[in-house]
Amino acid sequence: MTIPTHKRQLSQETRSKIIDKYNSGKSVKIISKELEINYKTAMSVVKLYKETGRINALETRAPKKSYRMKIATM
Repeated sequence: MTIPTHKRQLSQETRSKIIDKYNSGKSVKIISKELEINYKTAMSVVKLYKETGRINALETRAPKKSYRMKIATM
């Protein structure tokens, strides 16, 4: 069995579906089966929503280059 080494972002639509189903009273286990996504993925979306009220995770940026990296590329 091959384990994927990359993470795939959930679409805004899928995240909204997870929260809508959760708010209508469905369990995370049922939601994950209906949407065919990993239980932990669905749980992390619900957890983020419960803790912050947000559906999407914050966007990440590339790390800033250090001073040494800037000098090395000059």
